[in-house]
Amino acid sequence: MRKNVKALIIGVSCIAGLLGAMPVWAQSSANVQSPQERLARAEQLANYGKDLQNRFGEKARVLSSGAQFIINLGNRWDKTKPMLEKLLYEGTPSQRDLPESENSLAPVNGSNPNMDIITNFAGITQSETSVAWFGSKAIVGFNDSGSFLSTLVTPLPPPGAGNLSLNGWSRSTNANVGTPAWTDMGILPPITQPGATFTDCFGDPVCRTTRLTDFYMCSLGYDSVPGPNFSTILMFRSTDGGATFPVVTNAAAANAGTNFLDKPWMDVKPGASTAADTIHVVYTNFAVGGTSIDYVRSTNGAATWSVPVAIAAVADPSF
Repeated sequence: MRKNVKALIIGVSCIAGLLGAMPVWAQSSANVQSPQERLARAEQLANYGKDLQNRFGEKARVLSSGAQFIINLGNRWDKTKPMLEKLLYEGTPSQRDLPESENSLAPVNGSNPNMDIITNFAGITQSETSVAWFGSKAIVGFNDSGSFLSTLVTPLPPPGAGNLSLNGWSRSTNANVGTPAWTDMGILPPITQPGATFTDCFGDPVCRTTRLTDFYMCSLGYDSVPGPNFSTILMFRSTDGGATFPVVTNAAAANAGTNFLDKPWMDVKPGASTAADTIHVVYTNFAVGGTSIDYVRSTNGAATWSVPVAIAAVADPSF
C-alpha cells in the first residue's frame, strides 16, 4: 500500500514539475473548467486511444509518435487516472501528506512506468522536431508532453478554451548569426474549429516559411463535435515571424471512427502576399478497408482548402 502511495506522490510531482509557473490565462475565472470536466476530457482521449489500439492491433506501431501518445494514454489510463485525479482535485501533494515512514523518499528511476507520469502518458518529453528558417527568423516545432499536461491542468483561454495541445515551439530572431539565441515559446494553442466543441492538436509538426514574416506549421488534430468526431490535419499560420500562430484551420478532416489522418508533410510556394501563398499538404489516411496517401492544397495562405484527393491508395488495410 505504501509503495502505491509513494508512486502516486512521485507521479503527481512529476506533473507539477512540468507545469512550472501558472500561465497568465489561468488567473481568469471565466476560463476555469471543473476538475470533473478536465478529467472527462482526458478520459475521452484515452478512450480514443483504446479505439485506435483495437482498430489497428499490432500494426498500430507504424503510426506516428503523436498517435502513439494517444494510444499509450488509453493503454495506461488505469494507472494515469488516479494521478490526474490527485492533481486536479487536491493540487500538488507535499511530503507531509505521506505516512511518517515514507517522508524520506529514496531516489527512483525516472523512467519507471509505475512512478513516472510522463512514461505513463507517452514515454516522451520533446521529439519530432521540424525547422523553418528565413533570414534572421527561424522556428522549431516539436512534440511536447509538458504542453499537453499544462493545457489539461490549466485550460487555455478562448478561442481555444478547453483544447489540449501536444505541440510546443521555439523561435530565434537572430538565426543568421553564428550562434543564434532561441526562446521557448511554450504551448502552441489550437483554436476551436467551426462546428467543434473542442479542437486538440497531437504533434508531429511540419514547419515551413514563405517570407520573413510568414510561417506555417501543420499538426495532427482531433475535433470533438456533437456527433461523429473528426481526425484532422491542423494548419497554423503566423504573420509576425513565428511569434504567434493566431490563424488555425483544418487542412483536412475525416470521421475519426473510420479514419485516422497521420504523418503529414508540407511544402509551400510564396505568393505576392500572405493571401496568395500556396501550401501543399500530403498525409496518410489509415481508413477502415484501405490506406491512402491524400493531398490537399490552399492557394490563399491556408484560409481555405481543396477537397482531399487520393494520390496513392492500397486496398490492403495492413498498410
